[in-house]
Amino acid sequence: MRFFWERRSRSPELGPLLREDVADDGDNHDRQYSPSPQATLDNQIDAQTQTDSMPKIMAGMFCFANMGLFLSSIGVLLPRLSVYYGLTDAQVSLIFLFGPVGYLIAAQLNRLIHARLGRIGVAVIGPLLHVVTSVGGAVHPPFAVFLIAWAVGSFGTGLLDGSLCAWAGAHENANVVSGLLHGSFSVGAGLGPFLAGTLIESAQQEQWYYWYYLLLSTSLIELCTMVIAFRCENVKRYHEQNNNATTQEDSVNPASTFSRGVVWICATYLLVYVGTEAVISGWIVVFMTRIRHASLYESGLCSTAFWVGMACGRLVLGIVTERVGLRRAVTVYLVFAMLLNILFAVVEMTLVSAILIAFVGFFFGPLFPSSIVMLLGFLPKETHVRAVSFVASIGQVGAALLPFALGTMAQGIGIQSLPIVVSICITVMFMGWNLFPHLPVNAAPDELNHED
Repeated sequence: MRFFWERRSRSPELGPLLREDVADDGDNHDRQYSPSPQATLDNQIDAQTQTDSMPKIMAGMFCFANMGLFLSSIGVLLPRLSVYYGLTDAQVSLIFLFGPVGYLIAAQLNRLIHARLGRIGVAVIGPLLHVVTSVGGAVHPPFAVFLIAWAVGSFGTGLLDGSLCAWAGAHENANVVSGLLHGSFSVGAGLGPFLAGTLIESAQQEQWYYWYYLLLSTSLIELCTMVIAFRCENVKRYHEQNNNATTQEDSVNPASTFSRGVVWICATYLLVYVGTEAVISGWIVVFMTRIRHASLYESGLCSTAFWVGMACGRLVLGIVTERVGLRRAVTVYLVFAMLLNILFAVVEMTLVSAILIAFVGFFFGPLFPSSIVMLLGFLPKETHVRAVSFVASIGQVGAALLPFALGTMAQGIGIQSLPIVVSICITVMFMGWNLFPHLPVNAAPDELNHED
């Protein structure tokens, strides 16, 4: 830990804080630092931010865990929604289209809400929308109303995701805080299918909406903790903390970002990757119950296994990736994921299926962050925020289109096509990933960091 802090103190990114606030009398040994008023204000804000960051981190971790519960449990609910509302696979898969719509709208409005209300505005609105979604599910309204409620909750998730990720990225211990947040999401995503399946199995007449009673409780806790933790993050403080960053971002010409081919290659790659992740987590329960004749509890464990495997992959394979090299490592991960998916299609034992899908998730774990690291190596720093926001939004489009497409296919040829669809998607990801080295490098020094 001491080594970590020493490295942070010598980080070149911290140098500009002292860049020109020096008085030089001609003797280099007699220099004295004289911070400007703006630098002094920034240091005071940073000091205050560090002292009260722990409650915010804990509130953010619970918030991300709750988001994981929401998003991962929908696969367990699909069979019950179909029976309860009398829907076909194509009709019930509309839920995959409505969710990302709310997320994409949030991506467009997030900055405006911050500018008008500060981060406390997001801390109130996001959890409150989760409460609305939970109430909407708990009262089991007509399916059209349920879809609207689901989109409302996704809007809240998009606000919180963007806000907390930006807050974590600006934190002095950015990697540590971001890891805690996303690790909490993985925990929630792993628990969601298991808890939902267990609750629905034990309920009389398998009333799926009982699950939303639990989500209502966690959402109310989320609302309270977020409001308490971020109560001082008003609009004035937000502008004080982000004035310089906002000015720099506004000066970037969007055309300079979107004219780069690497951005579109990464966007296509994430379109397929996030869509594949949503296909597996969304339809694995239906596949296991219909094709493998597993119980809802056992099928829910398969979904849990996928998310747990992904969480472990992000923790373990990050070290491997650094040692092996980014391009070579991801290529190997995709090959292993393909082989494991083929074994999953062939082996029909429920326990073995759960283990295999867990290892698919394990090798899927580092694919998203690795693509972002690769993308940033090709781009100037001033385009990073806009580029990452764009490709992540395209990924959400994939999360809508691919699961919906599989639901439509399942209506015609059956849900047994799931492993085939996943194999096709992995093949496309493999091809897209290997396009990266052939693109012109726009930031050559950074790109060299990715050479094997």
